[in-house]
Amino acid sequence: MSRSETIESLAKGIDVIKILSENFAPQSRRSIFLRLNRNGRARHVSPTALLRILNTMKEAEFVEQVDGGLWRLAPGLTKISDSLRQYLRDEAERLRELHARHFLDVFSDAPESAPTLQGEPSGRTHPQGGNHDD
Repeated sequence: MSRSETIESLAKGIDVIKILSENFAPQSRRSIFLRLNRNGRARHVSPTALLRILNTMKEAEFVEQVDGGLWRLAPGLTKISDSLRQYLRDEAERLRELHARHFLDVFSDAPESAPTLQGEPSGRTHPQGGNHDD
């Protein structure tokens, strides 16, 4: 995706979340700043912009400031992942039930003369004559 198709400030905020989620330990603004601006990164951010990003995410309860000016991910961000996890659990359960119903429907509709595990219906006669069950 080209840079003209993205929102640069949002991308920087996402980078901050990724940095804070790498080891979940509180980090200093300086540490975050240095990691955002290390050589080879596509996005560079000023110290002032970083503070604005952190304060914006703090208002949304995505990050929180703790002892000595350190920053960490906050419960507001985990609520999003908890909601997604619950949705995926519910969807998996729905699909399991759907599969089980389909499985039962397939086998309950099978005619009595359906082939057995050996490949032939029970009690049928072989083309060469005689009973297959012999």
